Amino acid sequence: MKILLVSINNETKPYPVFPLGLAYVASAVPPGDDVRAVDLCVEEDLGALADPLFRPDLVGISVRNVDNLTFPLSESYVPFLKKVVESMKRAASSARIVMGGSGYSLFPEELLRYLGLDLGIVGEGEEAFAWIVEHMEDARLYEAPNLAWIARDGSFRRNPFGSPRPFRGHPDRRLFSTAHYLVEGGMANVQTKRGCHYKCIYCTYPAIDGSTIRLREPADIVDEIEGLVLNAGVEYVYFVDDIFNEPPVHAEAVCDEILRRRLSVRWTGFVNPTKLSRDLLSKMKAAGCEGIELGTDTGSPAVMRTMRKSFSVESIRRAADDCRALGLPFCHYLIFGGPGETRETFMETVQLMEETDPTAVIAMVGPRIYPGTELETIARRESVIGEGESLLFPRFYVSPAMGAEWALDFLRGYCRTHRNWVVPGLEINAGREVTRALRSRYRAAGPLWSRLRK
Repeated sequence: MKILLVSINNETKPYPVFPLGLAYVASAVPPGDDVRAVDLCVEEDLGALADPLFRPDLVGISVRNVDNLTFPLSESYVPFLKKVVESMKRAASSARIVMGGSGYSLFPEELLRYLGLDLGIVGEGEEAFAWIVEHMEDARLYEAPNLAWIARDGSFRRNPFGSPRPFRGHPDRRLFSTAHYLVEGGMANVQTKRGCHYKCIYCTYPAIDGSTIRLREPADIVDEIEGLVLNAGVEYVYFVDDIFNEPPVHAEAVCDEILRRRLSVRWTGFVNPTKLSRDLLSKMKAAGCEGIELGTDTGSPAVMRTMRKSFSVESIRRAADDCRALGLPFCHYLIFGGPGETRETFMETVQLMEETDPTAVIAMVGPRIYPGTELETIARRESVIGEGESLLFPRFYVSPAMGAEWALDFLRGYCRTHRNWVVPGLEINAGREVTRALRSRYRAAGPLWSRLRK
């Protein structure tokens, strides 16, 4: 069978992201099939979809995000996706097209109907895509786990998630240009676990990966990293886990394995401050960690409770103190304007940033409202979105007690004297020109926030 895998994500801010999920799908295709890939972050011309010498029988299209999650400069990627699908239909009119990816998984029915397609995979795709390859021509096709489809009678149907699969094995990166992402983004992405059991009101991770945490064996993780270092020249790894140190014993085991092999690699990832002891942080640094990212969201205890964050202001202060004691850079990610936010709670967050004195702050105004989240329930109850109104195109929650314009005006002024703040919605330290200039100036691997000057 001839199979074409297509990654539509062509976003480059703050840096392009290697199509890791699609590389995992590629790893699951049975041997003997002819598999090729088109990465539209590398191939800018949609003409790359039409190869007269390769007529696929099956096309898998991966959607990482449906928009840039950025208020007020929101940008939907759905029209571009539509353009890709229409181009693919013309280029391979007899091929079966299957949608997938984290972005697709949030809107399985809406996207199938919008795109005029009938088959998709919700959540992780390895097992389901391999099943489709094996059963595409027989009646068992629709037994695939995680499958979503439009039936002949026009109804939408969906198979339930199967039992949580053990997470093991490496993505097949051979179909994609790792070198491109190292030049343009400075990092390789590695996943050490899937699933998240936390309940942040805006978050979609449990809906995509499940709420059961599935851990890869540390030796398997470091095998992958070692291969990237030795075979692809990777110097810097970004752990794309929801939370790297959940649970802490697994994070420690990964560090121990890196140290045991004396592997020279630098890395970073998101951490939960509650689960971050100074001993663990010290071991992380010894194993190559060059900075940590904290999904702080807010510095207000009241808003933390509303957002259902799993940590406290005190744990954030402690993590900041430990980072400074160890000389480890750290960055706060903030989301202003969630339910319960007022101008007073906004200023509590600003005050906490001044107290903790991070290397950088990345601030958003207004969480994106996604279907199936508690935030959607709140937004519909408060008539922020209407009954039955679609969320396929970007909608944001901004607390009226704070006010969007007030928050944006404050940030415009504040960032003039706080140069280590990044505000994508105002293009403060976040435009393409800025990111390219930073990458060109420092010519160094790793996240650009670590290069900002206060």
